[in-house]
Amino acid sequence: MRVMGTRERPADRGRRRATDALRRLGQEHRLARVGAGLSLREVAAASTGSHQQLLRFERGELERVSIAELGAWCAVVGLELGLRAYPAGDPIRDRA
Repeated sequence: MRVMGTRERPADRGRRRATDALRRLGQEHRLARVGAGLSLREVAAASTGSHQQLLRFERGELERVSIAELGAWCAVVGLELGLRAYPAGDPIRDRA
């Protein structure tokens, strides 16, 4: 039996990596929140968000969220949000 490898498209890889990073950030946020002795409702009130959205974020169930919202949530629990993009190979090109 011949096994063929799968090839991940650049856009799909980017989405997967962003989703993974958001899940990790949610876990870090929960640890910081619990360590600071704050409830979801307290963080939501201080950041003018909803505690349900924060809960989904910390569980890794939130698919879309604004960067501004993430920054506010992180600041309330004593974290600083930092974003960077790194070179990761050749960009796609138009066909000649």
